[in-house]
Amino acid sequence: MQTEETCQEGGMQRGEMCLEEDREKESCPIGMIVKVRGKLRLFSGPTNPGEFDNRLYYSTMKIAYALKDCRILGASGRSAVIRKFLYHLRRRMDEVLTLCFSPEDGGIMKAVLLGEKSMMDSEIKDLYRRNGIIHVLAISGLHISLIGYLIYRLLCKTTLPLPLCSACAILVMVLYGLMCGMNASAVRAIIMFLCRCAAPRLHRSYDLLSALSLSAILLLLDQPLWLKNGGFLFSFFAVGGIYFVMPALSFQKKSGRQEGRVIGGIRKSFRSSLAVSLSTLPVLLSFFYTVPVYSVFLNLMVIPLMTLLLVGGLIVIFLGNFSLLLGSRVALLDHGILQVYEKLCLAAQRLPWSRWSAGHAELWQNLLYLLCLSLFVFLYQKNTGRHPLKKAIELLRFVLLGVGLFLLFLRPRPVLKMTFVDVGQGDGIVLECEGNAYLIDGGSTSKKQVGKFQLLSFLAYEGIGEIKAAIVTHEDLDHFSGLLTLMEEGKEEGVRIHGLYLPDTAPRSRTGNYLLLEEKAKEAGIPVFFLHRGQEWKEREVDLRILGPPAGMETEGANAHSTILQVRWGSFSALFTGDVEKEGLEALKETLRLLPEKSRKVTLLKVPHHGSRYTSDEAFLSLCRPDYSVISCGAHNPYGHPHRETLQRLARISKYTWITKEDGAITVTLSEGGARMRVCTFLP
Repeated sequence: MQTEETCQEGGMQRGEMCLEEDREKESCPIGMIVKVRGKLRLFSGPTNPGEFDNRLYYSTMKIAYALKDCRILGASGRSAVIRKFLYHLRRRMDEVLTLCFSPEDGGIMKAVLLGEKSMMDSEIKDLYRRNGIIHVLAISGLHISLIGYLIYRLLCKTTLPLPLCSACAILVMVLYGLMCGMNASAVRAIIMFLCRCAAPRLHRSYDLLSALSLSAILLLLDQPLWLKNGGFLFSFFAVGGIYFVMPALSFQKKSGRQEGRVIGGIRKSFRSSLAVSLSTLPVLLSFFYTVPVYSVFLNLMVIPLMTLLLVGGLIVIFLGNFSLLLGSRVALLDHGILQVYEKLCLAAQRLPWSRWSAGHAELWQNLLYLLCLSLFVFLYQKNTGRHPLKKAIELLRFVLLGVGLFLLFLRPRPVLKMTFVDVGQGDGIVLECEGNAYLIDGGSTSKKQVGKFQLLSFLAYEGIGEIKAAIVTHEDLDHFSGLLTLMEEGKEEGVRIHGLYLPDTAPRSRTGNYLLLEEKAKEAGIPVFFLHRGQEWKEREVDLRILGPPAGMETEGANAHSTILQVRWGSFSALFTGDVEKEGLEALKETLRLLPEKSRKVTLLKVPHHGSRYTSDEAFLSLCRPDYSVISCGAHNPYGHPHRETLQRLARISKYTWITKEDGAITVTLSEGGARMRVCTFLP
C-alpha cells in the first residue's frame, strides 16, 4: 500500500510501503493511494547470532513500517484494473482449491500455486523444510518457467505465429507472477524466458549466463538489498550450478558408452541435484546453518513429480470452475503426489544423520570454497583431448572439491566459550566446553516461541547438534519455556539433549513446573539427573562445580533453590547463579566463605535474578568480587530489571557490566589457559 508523505518524523519516503496490521473492515479499490492514521511500529532486528532479521527482510520487500490501529482518512487516484482482476482471480482460485482438496492438501496447493502459506499445516511445512524440499512450496523460477513453457508449447501447436506465442507466454508469466507476489526468483525466470524468446527474433543465440547476469543486474538496480537475501542468492546459485557444475560432475567429458534412457535419466537427475547442492552450500551455511543430508536423493523424486503436481493443480482449478466433482477427482492425483512427498520425508527423517548441524560459514570459508569449486569446473573444461596428465588432472579436480568442502565445514572450537543469549525477560546461556555443549536455562516470559526463534536458531548458527546437559537452575517459566521446545522438537531439528539436570530439592518442593519438566523429559526419552552442592566434574582442563543448593533443600519459593554452577579454567572463574535469593543466597554465602580466597574469586558473574535489588547484596559481591558481570533481562520489562541499586553496587566492584537488553547476545571466549578473555556483544 503506497502512502502519502504524512509521516515525516519517521522518515517515510514516498514510494515506500507500509504493512497494515489490524486493518479495518472498510476498504478502498486496489491501486489507490490512501491517507491513513495509526500507530507506526519499526520492525525489530536480530539480537542474537542466527536470529531472523525481520527489519532486513521487510526492507528488502520495500516495507518500512508496521501500522497498527489503522484508520483510512481518505483515498485518491484510480483503481488498478489489472491488479483488481488478478486479485479476484486469485480469490476464485483459492475457493476452488478449498472446495476440491482436503484442508491439509488445500493448504499445500495454495502455497504451491498461489504463494499463500498462511493456510498450510505448520507440521508439514516444517517437515519439508527439515528435509530440504521446502522449495516446492515457493512460487519459484521453476514454477514460472514450467507455466511459461507449457503455455508456449501449447500455443506452438496452433497456427499462431511464433512471436505471438512467445508474447502470450510471457504475458501469462508476468500476470501469474504479479498475482502471486512477484518474488526475485519469479522475476529472474521471467527475464530469462524473455531473453530466450527474444534471441531468435533478434538473430542472436541464447546464452544462459548472459540472461542470468542480466536478470541479476536488473533486480539489484531496483533493490541492492537482494544481495543479503538468502532466497535471491539460492535461486541464482542453483541456476549457475546447473549450468557450470553439472557438466563437470563426471570423470570424462565424453563417453562412448551407450546408456539406457532410464539409467541415463537417473544419472542426469542425480548430477543436476548434486550440482545444485554443491553450488548452494555457501548460501545454505550462511543463512540456514543446517544441511539436510538426504535432500540430494529426495529431490531426485520430488522435482520430476513437481511438474505433475503443478499441472494437476492448474487442471483442478480449471475444471473446478465448471464441476467441483471433476475437480475433486483430478485432485486425487495431487493428493497421491503429496502423500509420496510426506512418506519420503518421514522415511528420510528416520534415517541417521538426516540433519547435520554444520553451523555458520565465515566469508573467507565461502570464498575459498567457491574458488575450489571454480577450479573444479575450470579444469574440467580445459582437460580435453588425450594427454598423459589427463587422469592426474581428473583426480586433482576432485581433490580440490574435497579440500573446498573441508574448508567450508571447518569449525575450530575454543576450549571454553559461553554465550548469554538474549531471550528477553529470562535466562538462556550456552556453555561450550572442550567440544561439549551445556545449556544453562532457556526460557522467557516476554518472547514468544523463544525455543524456536532464539535458542534453536542460535544452536544451528553455532553448529551445536548435541547438548550434553540441559541445566534448569529452577522451575520458573522464564528459565525453561524454550527448553520445552527443544525437548519436543529437538531431534527433528537436529539437536539432541543427553540429559536434563534439575536442582536436588526436597520432595515437598517438587511441584508444578518441576514435575512438568520431569514428565516432558520422560516423554522425550531424556534421562533426568539432580544437582546439589559438592558435585563436580572435569572437561579435560576445565573444572565444573556445583555450589548450591544443598541436597534435599526445602524452600518456599523456587528461586531460593536455584542451581549454582562454578566454571574454572586456570585463572578464570565464572559463576552462574540462576535467580538465587533468600535462604538460597545465604547458603551460597556460607559456601563461599568456606572456600579459599583464590577459589571464591570470580572473573565473570552472571548476576542473580536479572539484576533484582534483593539478590546481589554487598555481602555477596564482596565475597566473590567479580571483575565483570552479565545481566540477562528484557527490554521494557514490568519489573524494572536491572534495578538501579544493583547497578550501583556492581559499579563499585566490577570493571564492567553487560546487559542483554542493551547489548544483545554476549559471547565470552577464553584462551591461553583462561588468562585471556574476549567479550563480543551482538549489538554495537
